[in-house]
Amino acid sequence: MLEWIWIPISVILGLQLYQLFLLKKKPVVQSEEPAESSASIELDDAAYQEEIRRVIELHCLRIRNAVDRQTEKIHYTEMKYAPQTLPGGDQRLLEELDEEEKALTEEFFRLYFTYLRNHWYSPKGRLKSVFSGNESDPDSEAGSLVQESSRLRDQMDAWFLTWRQYQ
Repeated sequence: MLEWIWIPISVILGLQLYQLFLLKKKPVVQSEEPAESSASIELDDAAYQEEIRRVIELHCLRIRNAVDRQTEKIHYTEMKYAPQTLPGGDQRLLEELDEEEKALTEEFFRLYFTYLRNHWYSPKGRLKSVFSGNESDPDSEAGSLVQESSRLRDQMDAWFLTWRQYQ
């Protein structure tokens, strides 16, 4: 029902990543007055850092929402379209964060990737679409996934509280 909302969110996230790519490649033009140019460079760096934080936060929110959907009933399509990689596909954006933010973000993705590996990927490395058992039976594969999704969602909520302290 809400699957259509991920398409615009994905487009927006893609555009933000493209903007970051363009900002990173944009040459800095030095003016004749060094005091003004250094101030404008600092402002550009601050805006760039803020944009990186927003891209990472949006990426993490998409992941959190996908995990949250699994807490009541298994939604394969939600996980199929949920991010399966770091923002930007690699570590480049994380390198722009300070050490504390980087460590916090790496912890978020470590938890998420462990969840994916343990519950969503088959031994052949493909996303599972069928789970044995009943979602209400905690001893079944489906029930285990629902319970783990609830636990991970709570950890992600705590992560967001910590993440917002850096903003």
